[in-house]
Amino acid sequence: FFGAIIAGDLADFIGRRTTVIAGCGVFIIGVILQTASSTVALLVVGRLIAGFGVGFVSAIIILYMSEIAPRKIRGAIVSGYQFCVTIGLMLASCVDYGTEHYTNSGSYRIPIGLQMLWALILATGLFFLPESPRYFVRKGKVEKAAHVLSRLRGQPVESDYIQDELAEIIANHEYELSIT
Repeated sequence: FFGAIIAGDLADFIGRRTTVIAGCGVFIIGVILQTASSTVALLVVGRLIAGFGVGFVSAIIILYMSEIAPRKIRGAIVSGYQFCVTIGLMLASCVDYGTEHYTNSGSYRIPIGLQMLWALILATGLFFLPESPRYFVRKGKVEKAAHVLSRLRGQPVESDYIQDELAEIIANHEYELSIT
């Protein structure tokens, strides 16, 4: 809850991509504490820290995906994200069932520790993706926004397609400024 509340302002300040990567880092720290815990107190502290990271990621990842995706597939990408979350819940249940009869700490350390894998995959993948063009427009870096759009759409910066989309992003940003 608190991670999600803070994430929006943080994403506007440091970027969407960077906020999600930071959220993954915070989550991984929480998972490490939970996995290493031998007391309930450390498990709870790790859980709180991991929850903070999940709040960052869950609040901003959909924003980031919708800002970098072409308009005609935005809905499918966001729906795909939700589908993957549901698949993840199913896989987590399978791991829980697989370790429920362990009589040692592996019964909770394995399911908790495996969560780190998904955060590592997400954070690593984001290092290969650009920052959101809307973030760059918001920061007044229109040229960077144009280069990011060019990279994402596979079109030259000078193309009408890129220039039209960039103009739309700028117009939306100016409209948002005018109503606040």
